[in-house]
Amino acid sequence: MALGEKDVNDAIRIHFKNLREGLIFELGEELARLFYREITYDPDSWGYVAVKDNSIVGTAACSLNPKKLNAKFYRRNIFSILRYVPFEIIKHSKLLKHILETLRLRKEETPALVFLIVDEKYKQIGIGSVLVDAVMDEFKCRGVKRFLVEFNEGNAAENFYKKKGFTLFSDYKIFDRNRRVYEYRISQ
Repeated sequence: MALGEKDVNDAIRIHFKNLREGLIFELGEELARLFYREITYDPDSWGYVAVKDNSIVGTAACSLNPKKLNAKFYRRNIFSILRYVPFEIIKHSKLLKHILETLRLRKEETPALVFLIVDEKYKQIGIGSVLVDAVMDEFKCRGVKRFLVEFNEGNAAENFYKKKGFTLFSDYKIFDRNRRVYEYRISQ
């Protein structure tokens, strides 16, 4: 089901309960709410929620241009970020440097699955596959030939993405963590 404005709070609850790392987690729930809303408003981005037993149990978000999505978010919310995020987090996590790097927008960017999160209680029953299949279908409908997903090294999702046909594309270091970037090529 498509992520809508009414689903944002439940999606954030799933996000913060099950993925306690990464930039959105570093920003905190209030700013995460603004980021999720940015996804629902941006014409080049979209999200999904998985519902089971009348509750949201998973969420995914994608963007044709994630750098542009992030840059728009930071530009619109820079003062909120500076107000909500404690100075110590900005100083020690290199968050400010990351924000400034994102604001130096490149003209072209590779489409990406920005995140995919399933509630721990509902893992191993196919919800992640349903979400990533919806993502693949939407990218294909939009004419995308390949897209990326990235996560911290050691994340259990790595095996999931390999099983779904993703291949290692690159890796890099940010926030003193190794990041893995996987690529999925869509057959037309």
